[in-house]
Amino acid sequence: MARASPQLFRQRGERIERVELDAQLPLGMFEETLYDEQTFHVEPGDRLIVVSSGVHGSRSATGDLFGERALRGISRRDPI
Repeated sequence: MARASPQLFRQRGERIERVELDAQLPLGMFEETLYDEQTFHVEPGDRLIVVSSGVHGSRSATGDLFGERALRGISRRDPI
């Protein structure tokens, strides 16, 4: 099963979870594209992290896949 892009994660405190989205065409790909609205729950203090497939699927200089583990480590840092 292909994942939707972008991927959406919700951080609540120390917990990070993927918010599953339906696969739809990329924004702006075709002018006439209609998109389905999707809803999910957020609470005050939640952080939403949106990651494009280009970022999530990229590799480091040593060839390691960026992936969720690196994303989780970065998201635990203090915001700028």
